[in-house]
This record gives sequence, C-alpha cells and structure tokens, in this order.
Amino acid sequence: MDGTTTDRLSREDFLRLSAFITTNFGIKLPEHKVVLLQSRLLKRVRLNGFTNFADYTNFIFSAQGLQERNKLIDYVSTNKTDFFREAKHFDFLAQQIPSMLSKSYSHLKVWSAGCSSGEEPYTIAMTLEELKKTYTGFDYGILGTDISSRILQKASKAVYGMDQMIDVPDYYQKTYFDKGKTNKGAMAFQIKSRLRNKTTFKRLNLMDEFSSLPHHFDFIFCRNVLIYFDFHTQKQILSKFLNKLKPDGILFIGHAESTLGMNLPLTQLMPSVYRKATYIE
Repeated sequence: MDGTTTDRLSREDFLRLSAFITTNFGIKLPEHKVVLLQSRLLKRVRLNGFTNFADYTNFIFSAQGLQERNKLIDYVSTNKTDFFREAKHFDFLAQQIPSMLSKSYSHLKVWSAGCSSGEEPYTIAMTLEELKKTYTGFDYGILGTDISSRILQKASKAVYGMDQMIDVPDYYQKTYFDKGKTNKGAMAFQIKSRLRNKTTFKRLNLMDEFSSLPHHFDFIFCRNVLIYFDFHTQKQILSKFLNKLKPDGILFIGHAESTLGMNLPLTQLMPSVYRKATYIE
C-alpha cells in the first residue's frame, strides 16, 4: 500500500463514527452503510494528512479534532435535490394562496428545512412570484435551512449548471434566471436577485431546538429528510415543526415519508401534505 492510499474503515471505527453521527445529527447509519461512509470520508482522511482511517478516527475524537468533527456532517449528509421535485406540491401550494389571502394574509412565511443547494426554496419563490402576477398585494419571505454549511454557501450563490436546469421549463429559465458562463466557459444560470433577496439561508441541526428561528410559518417543507432518521427522531422533529407552524399552517413531507402511528395534530390534505389541526384525530 503506497503513502497516498488509505485502508478500509474498520467495523470498530465505523461504529464509533456512526454512533457520534446519530447522537449529534440524528442520521442513522446501519452497518451496511460502511462503504458509503468510507467513500465520503476518504477525501477528509487525505486532506488531514492521514494514510489510514484508524488514525483519522482517533484524530476526530481527540481534543485537536473539534474543528474536523464540525466539518464531518458536510461529508455525511445527502444533498440530492432538484428544481420542481415532486411538482404536485408546488401546484398545491399555489392553490392555497387565494384562500389565505382572503383571510387577510399579506406576508407569507415559508420554511424549507433540509434545503440543500437551494433548488427547493427557489422553486417556491418562482411559484409565489407567478401568483403575485394575479393576486397583487401580498409578499413573502422564505427561510432555507440545512445542517451543511458547505451546501448552504452554494444555495446562497444560487448558481446552477445546465444539468441542474433539466426540470426547469423554458419560461421559468427566461423569467427567473440570469444566464452566463463559469470561469471554465460552461453555461451557468443564476437565480435573479429579486428572488434571492426574499430568501434567507441559515445553518440548523434538526436535532437542536428551533428557538433561534425568528417567527412562525404558514408553510413548512421538509421533504426527503425524515427518511434518514428513526421513528422516534422523526416524531420529535415533526413535533418541533408543529410548534413553528401557524394555526392551520401546512406541512409538506416526502412521498416516501409518513406520519402513521405518530398521533400528531395533523389533518392529511393529500398524500404527504398535512394541515396543522387544533386536535388529534
């Protein structure tokens, strides 16, 4: 084995790391994920000057490893997202606006939890911008949160490549993106400043309390995030979302996720869409 190649992540070190990740970030890593964790941490092992996972793992848990522990989640979390993903949710969002405006709502607040590189909050922004053309007199603000500082930097820059624009209709590309090129000459698309100015990004660990969030929300999107947590943690997170959701506010989760058996004050409106209720069904 040469000096640039690391050995495999041992079962013992995997269990130490996975226990730390689950305890601090809630993400469950069963033993069959050992190869996944190994591949994601390989770059960190090399960047820190180690030639094996054992030394890197010991460093992580040493007094000198605090900064590296804080960076660990950037390489463990999954950041798969797309514009207009599960498009029916955005259609449903648009359908709710007229009735909310009739109740004298004038400034809608939306939270995209687990926002990754920003495609979801910016899709929400485009949806609401379209509605403003018909229903004048309302405005909105969007908060995007994620546990990964690295991915939030990308979300704030709001620059996307051609491969990320596949699901964005031409009309939306022309209306809500500025087209340009990267330093390497590749085509790039940046969300227009008027949408970026309505979207704020903040690092948030869903295992923490949400007291740092400034207000309550009309809509909360947390889609394809809960699948990484066990049932007990899912229920805890959803309960905290409900505490930040206005009365009659609406929660969107992923189609592969469920609230079954949680006994939460939610009324299902359509698959994976719920309204906050004042009672438990």
